[in-house]
Amino acid sequence: MIERRSITIIDLGLLDFETIDYCELQNAAIMRRLFQGDKASLHEFDLGNTDGNWLSSRDYRSWLVPEAYRLLRQHPGEKHFMTITHPKWKRDVGDLDALSLSGIKQWHARRFATLPRSVLAIGGIEVSLGVDLRHNRVWEGHSHMVVAGARAAELSKAFVIERHYREKRYLRPVVLKPIGNLARQIAYSVKRIGTRRIAYIGDNGRQQRRGLPLLSAEQVEFDRWLLSLTVGTRTILFGCRRHGRHLCLR
Repeated sequence: MIERRSITIIDLGLLDFETIDYCELQNAAIMRRLFQGDKASLHEFDLGNTDGNWLSSRDYRSWLVPEAYRLLRQHPGEKHFMTITHPKWKRDVGDLDALSLSGIKQWHARRFATLPRSVLAIGGIEVSLGVDLRHNRVWEGHSHMVVAGARAAELSKAFVIERHYREKRYLRPVVLKPIGNLARQIAYSVKRIGTRRIAYIGDNGRQQRRGLPLLSAEQVEFDRWLLSLTVGTRTILFGCRRHGRHLCLR
């Protein structure tokens, strides 16, 4: 019997997934920012097996996304795309390295453990730089996950953010959406790009956010944060575990 080949990023239709050439250009840009153009030391600098290394990150996500797709697609339960923005995961500019990823993962694990049925969840932790209407800046932690095996009402109850943490009543710290393109939603959950999210008042009179690139100093802090993390550290896995370059159900 012929063994079926593994699913790839191309098989999933993710044709805009970053290329090796693009990653090399991004790595060169990181080194220029860190060394301020000191070309003499650039060729000797090793970004290592870190989340800041675009090549390492690409290699990791290029097998993680198809593996996550395989497991989640096979799961018979309901599937939801979940985004969580907890006020406790905010850090001042200059203090991004104080964000505890292990604490965020433990928070998710405790919430998942309260569900009345077993679930499979795969996603990641990311940060963006929020700029409010008064131009105050703060790093904001988020998690994005695809969750299979629980109903929407059960997830909303398990992951409710206590009222005393809510800064404004209209904010939605937990957002559940139906699954559209499963592969793209998985890829979005484990992306590694930092952005500015600038608040403004829209035509409807409500506050909205516009995404823009980070400023130079912000980008350097973001780069240094990712370079301090071993590749895969930001990944959230619940109901499965990593075994080499494969994901296995627990």
